[in-house]
Amino acid sequence: ETMGVQPRLLGKATRKFVAALNSAKNERGHFPTLFFTNQIRMKIGVMFGNPETKPGGMAPQFASTTEVKLRAGEYKMDEVVGAPTHVEVHFKVEKNKVERPRMEGDFKIMLSDTETKRKGDIYEEDTMIKLAEKFGLLEGHGNSWTCLGEKYNGKSLVERKLLTDLAFKKTFRETLMKVLLAM
Repeated sequence: ETMGVQPRLLGKATRKFVAALNSAKNERGHFPTLFFTNQIRMKIGVMFGNPETKPGGMAPQFASTTEVKLRAGEYKMDEVVGAPTHVEVHFKVEKNKVERPRMEGDFKIMLSDTETKRKGDIYEEDTMIKLAEKFGLLEGHGNSWTCLGEKYNGKSLVERKLLTDLAFKKTFRETLMKVLLAM
């Protein structure tokens, strides 16, 4: 029937949400947070430019303070069960009125429970090990690795200790953050 009904409806609702948030800010002294989840669609017949479009039109983008795009990457499968254990997710901050407008990175989300992680947790230990190796907190090769003054028979044992020993993980993270913030 009529073209653009959904974007017009969402645009009208977005303007009402923004007005309600502003009045709530005036009453309470701080902005409430409102999250919109919007799927990306592909335009048909686009020859040039970006073929991605949002079903809600441009109104949510104009009203938003921060816009983050998430894309699922590779799934890591458990060979025994045949179910995925975690998924790599790439994020990209397209718009940010308060911070840098363009940031991107990767992280991993657990999709099933393991002995050390629960479903929905962020799997960060491998990234911590890569950074520690890059900045000299973790040194070695083959079966001889040194981390925070302790010797390990393999990098996988360091990752295993990060997963199981929370006190070690806290010390490791604090040391790594000091090195990263000093840069």
